[in-house]
Amino acid sequence: HTLIPAENAAGIEANAAFLGLVMTIFVVAAEAAVQLAPALKMALDTTNPAHPPQQLLVLLAGSLLYALLAVFTYRQSTARFEKLGL
Repeated sequence: HTLIPAENAAGIEANAAFLGLVMTIFVVAAEAAVQLAPALKMALDTTNPAHPPQQLLVLLAGSLLYALLAVFTYRQSTARFEKLGL
């Protein structure tokens, strides 16, 4: 039994290098968005105490996204393990 029976259409296996590439692309895109949008730069790229609500909103959104993806990954992993009967 295999977890992924078909060939990988993406051409790269899902390993640590691929995860690093995806994370790098995400970080570069997020940083570019902050640097290119003056309103985002003013609110997010500062230590000014006038902007905590905006910064906390981004932190909350990121935390919520992380939690939702962790639950999705857990459910997907559980289903695959049950399918294999390990």
